[in-house]
Amino acid sequence: MTGGLRHSGRRALRRERLGLVFQNPSENLLDDLTVADNLRAAAQSARRTCVPGELSTASADLVLETLRRLAEREFAVLVASHDDRLIELSTRVAWLRDGRVEGIG
Repeated sequence: MTGGLRHSGRRALRRERLGLVFQNPSENLLDDLTVADNLRAAAQSARRTCVPGELSTASADLVLETLRRLAEREFAVLVASHDDRLIELSTRVAWLRDGRVEGIG
């Protein structure tokens, strides 16, 4: 449980084990940076390298495979998507309409 962790422990947990990407770009991107620079900055903060580029079919497949592997390792993965391939990988899906849960399956 995280309740017994000190502030530094919670911060390390968030930095090393949790990831969050906001759907609203203004909450997720730095206005004065290009998309590529924003990707590099995010990678740098996670102590990773980054080679920015478009999300081609091959890149999308890599993202899906990475999410599948995380789920197999029992990481909780929460994604908002319209991609049927991602939905097919899911163990649980919530359908939203106008900001309200329309169904869970």
